Amino acid sequence: MLVRDVIPNPATTAFLVRARERGADTLDGRAMLVNQAAINVRLWTGIDVDRSVMRAALDRAIMQ
Repeated sequence: MLVRDVIPNPATTAFLVRARERGADTLDGRAMLVNQAAINVRLWTGIDVDRSVMRAALDRAIMQ
């Protein structure tokens, strides 16, 4: 089973912790946030951004 949360911060929510405890694979909401942002930048500016750069910036911001 795969359980996905849409909350990007904190990356590990109580929901995901419980799912892991029950043996599920989990995904947090950070990838969804990055993909939504990248799509919006392209729609607003026509520029395709590097999602890995956006993800690294998000991870740094959340870790602070």
